[in-house]
Amino acid sequence: LSPTPKTMPPSAPPLPRGSNEDRSDDDVDDDNAVVFVRKRRRSSSSNDGPSPASPSQTERALLVAFGCAQNALGGGLIFGWAGIAGTVLVSPPSLGGAGLTPDSVTRTFAVSSSLSFVSPLLLGAVLDRYGPRKCMTLSNAIVCLGCASFALSRTPLQFCVSASALAFGGPGLQSSLVHLGNLYPRNKNLVMSVVTGTVTVSFAAFSAFDALWDGGEGCGFRTMFGWHAAVLAVSTAMSWAVWPDEPYGIGDGHGDGDG
Repeated sequence: LSPTPKTMPPSAPPLPRGSNEDRSDDDVDDDNAVVFVRKRRRSSSSNDGPSPASPSQTERALLVAFGCAQNALGGGLIFGWAGIAGTVLVSPPSLGGAGLTPDSVTRTFAVSSSLSFVSPLLLGAVLDRYGPRKCMTLSNAIVCLGCASFALSRTPLQFCVSASALAFGGPGLQSSLVHLGNLYPRNKNLVMSVVTGTVTVSFAAFSAFDALWDGGEGCGFRTMFGWHAAVLAVSTAMSWAVWPDEPYGIGDGHGDGDG
C-alpha cells in the first residue's frame, strides 16, 4: 500500500495592500487618531445644534446702522471734552455748571483720556473670550454708568472717576463692531471704516451739551448727562438683544452679491 499523502493546511489568503498587518504601527496610530478627531467633530457639531441663519440684506443694513448709532453715542465722548471744559464745567452750580477749577478740569481729562488708551488691552481680552454681545453690553454699561455718576458728582474726585468710566468703556464699543465688515465681503474695509469712523460724531456730543446749556433755561449739566445716561441704558439693553455671541464671518454676508 502506498502511504497516504499528508494534507497541507490551507494557506492564508494574501493580505490586501493597505491592511493594518501590512503597515507599520505608526501608520495605524495616525489613522486611528484621524478617526477619533472626526468622531469628536461630528459629536460636537451635533451638540451645538443648528447654526443661526445669516442675516438678510435688510438686516445687514440695519445692523450696520445700529452699530454706527451706538458708536456715535458713546465711542469717544471724552475726546469732546474741550466743548465743555471752559464753560459748563467751570461755571458755578447756580448757573447749571459743575463748579470745577480749571486745574481740576485739566487733570480730569488727562487721567480719563489716558485710561481710554489702556482699556483696549482689557476689553479686547473680553471680546476674544466672550464675544461681541457681552463685550458690547459691558462697554455700553460702563459708559452709561460714567454718565450717570457724572450727573451726580459733586467733588473733583467724583468727577474724575466718572469721566474715567465713560472714557474707559468707549474703545470697547468700537472693537465690538469691527466684525460688521464681514457682512459685506466685497466692501469689508469700507464698512469697517464707516462704522469705526462714526466715533467722531461722539466728539460733538459735549459741544451739543454746551449749546443746550448756553441757550436753554434750566438745562444744567446734571440734566444733560442724566438724559444721555438714559439713552445709553437703552443702548445697553439693545446690545444684549441684537448682537451675536460670535463675530459675524465672511459667509454671513451671502457672498455679498448686492455689494
